[in-house]
Amino acid sequence: MHRVTREWIKAYATRKGGWNRAQLKLIGVDWPPPKGWIEMVSGTLLTDSDRLEFESLCDRSLATQERERKAPADAIHAARVYYTYPDERGSWTGRWLKPEEVGTWSGHVDGT
Repeated sequence: MHRVTREWIKAYATRKGGWNRAQLKLIGVDWPPPKGWIEMVSGTLLTDSDRLEFESLCDRSLATQERERKAPADAIHAARVYYTYPDERGSWTGRWLKPEEVGTWSGHVDGT
């Protein structure tokens, strides 16, 4: 059995941020949902099969796949670092490090 919580309901909203008729029917909410319906169903118990069906009806799997597809690009972007160092004229210069260079580059243009 699964206890319905506000967080769980919100975590399984559709991509548009709402819930569909089939999801609401599973948790005992009429269509259209009345004001305050989340509070009304919070704390109730669902069977594991109803919980799994509710979760699958939200298209979460598609949204999760999209997030995972974008995650590597976001991680690479986050790893880029602008490294500054003094140059031979007594000024400062810098460059963007590639993700594989972060933490390995010595700061010298010749790589030493």
